[in-house]
Amino acid sequence: MKQLYYLPLLMLLFSTRSKAQTLDVNFTGSCTSYSILNDSQTLAQSFTAGISGQLSKVKVSLSVNSCIYTSNMNCVATIYQGTCGGTVLATQNVSFATGSTNTLKEITFNTPANLVSGQNYTLQLSVLPNQMCDEDFLVLIPINVSAKWYQGSALCGGASYVGGSAYNSGCIINILSDYYFQTFINNTTLNNQEFISEHSILIVPNPTNDYIHINGLNQPENFNIYNNEGKIVLEGIIENNKTIDVQSLTHGIYYLKLTNGKRYKFLKN
Repeated sequence: MKQLYYLPLLMLLFSTRSKAQTLDVNFTGSCTSYSILNDSQTLAQSFTAGISGQLSKVKVSLSVNSCIYTSNMNCVATIYQGTCGGTVLATQNVSFATGSTNTLKEITFNTPANLVSGQNYTLQLSVLPNQMCDEDFLVLIPINVSAKWYQGSALCGGASYVGGSAYNSGCIINILSDYYFQTFINNTTLNNQEFISEHSILIVPNPTNDYIHINGLNQPENFNIYNNEGKIVLEGIIENNKTIDVQSLTHGIYYLKLTNGKRYKFLKN
């Protein structure tokens, strides 16, 4: 079964507008399996945004091959609306040092994409062409720069990411694994007349196996629970310090929506 890796959103109450960079999707691990990224093979990973706001940067788990003729591998990072090949929301040129080991390498977007919580997006990496790295001296054929994007997979004892899919060249889904990555959101907090801290509402336990307990409600609220496809799977009325039975739900990401329009994400194991 896939597992979801994310950090809960801790939103504080401010008296003025400000921007805070928040780690949203956090899918990392220790598997050493990878796919090759080069000028003939693009790689991509789709994801579900947990926070609405501007996608300020991403980090990807890459190592870059050592080169004789260049010290950098020049790439383009693209953010698509929806799945691989959808509407382009942002692009960013980025360089990675050749010979660098597997670390989370940062890509900062000069013009961030605006993301909406619960919606699906795709990060694609492509290598610019004709970047000579080395050459085969026996046949004098140039070897261009390349990198390894590491991935989580049950095949290596790890896990896959439940909120999206990995793609190889031609937007072909890689069904066996997902690429390691993180996303960071600039979310705007509002003044105290416009915004009530979402942290005042607490869902526990999260992840859950059989129920969720709601704390922080001032009055009874109608609720709907949506699956990751946007379909209502449960509905009813909830009071403060009461529970909602979710035993009937299958494993995955769900969103609790209250009468006031606020949505809260939880994971059903």
